[in-house]
Amino acid sequence: ELPASVYIAHIFPCLDRKSQDALAEASRDVFLARSRLASSMTWPSGCIKIGRPVMSLTFSKDNQSLIVPSGRKQVHVFDKVQGEMPKLAGHTRPVVAAKYSPDGTMLATAGRSDGIIRLWHSVGGSHTRFRVLQVHHSNLRHICWSPNNDKIASWGGNGILCISNVSNGQMFSTHWKTRLEVSGCNETVAFSPNGQQVAFAQNSEVVRLWNLHNGAVRTLRDSGDHTRSYLGDYITSLTYCPNEHYLVVGCHVATIKFWRLTPVSSDEDNDDYTFSYYYEFEKVVHLGTGWSAVTLIQFTPDSRYIACTNYGSQIRLVHVETGTVVSSLCSHTGRIEALCFTHDGKTLASGSCDRSVHLWNMSAHGI
Repeated sequence: ELPASVYIAHIFPCLDRKSQDALAEASRDVFLARSRLASSMTWPSGCIKIGRPVMSLTFSKDNQSLIVPSGRKQVHVFDKVQGEMPKLAGHTRPVVAAKYSPDGTMLATAGRSDGIIRLWHSVGGSHTRFRVLQVHHSNLRHICWSPNNDKIASWGGNGILCISNVSNGQMFSTHWKTRLEVSGCNETVAFSPNGQQVAFAQNSEVVRLWNLHNGAVRTLRDSGDHTRSYLGDYITSLTYCPNEHYLVVGCHVATIKFWRLTPVSSDEDNDDYTFSYYYEFEKVVHLGTGWSAVTLIQFTPDSRYIACTNYGSQIRLVHVETGTVVSSLCSHTGRIEALCFTHDGKTLASGSCDRSVHLWNMSAHGI
């Protein structure tokens, strides 16, 4: 648990150090009691109404805060104990994406039409402005953090993938990425678990592996024909497994493809060391009839299950090792645009075009 003085310094930065220490001492028990209460609670299942379609959402590392872009210039903040909190303000255009850094110390929020990413320091549910990144001219759609919290990838409808340094706000690198004419919910860029490369979809049927150290780009090969540079299916989502075992790709034909990752030793004399992993195609999971493109994929923190959705309003929970669908979640009335697990894996949040966020207790679904 963080000292109460840290919370006070972020909530009341205008106070001098002596006043902050005095207030921290007087309120120490309140802060500790609230922290213990929140950590012992699970987010209640139910529905949160939002005024606009929900395109993104993210949980804080301590599972106490849920961030939901409003689709306007502000960002909704929900606390597990206190409910809705004051909104975050500062953007001049509608906010469409939000992501906490892996270590939970920063929050990134992105505006669509101005191409601006705002960074916020996050401590104990309080958020203070830190830095502004100018990454796209317009139509920014998605952002994701590197595992070591030092870079942010962003991409949008202009067909450019940008990597920005968090420490100085400067552009680290860019890569042209063919525009995907698919639903705005698709997330087709991901950092590898070691942060050394970025996987991204290109030309609809190709997955590229981009090394950030030397700029080298490699094509991911499919199982049937190792000389083929395309996967044969329209790519609609991709992500890495938290435990570094898999890269998974969602396709337009109701399938999820798995590539097993094997770390490459530095003393091995081959080109694959440039990319840190061997990628070996392992399996295809079919989600059954009545299911269209797999537009979103989210792993549970323990990497045992994935939650996925399509262009509709249903979520399916899949066991990673067996590939079996263990549960289906249905309550939205519009297309689902965002999925996120709490860091303890006990709750799944889903955001939809029906202007709502649904919270699902995973223990009720056998997870």
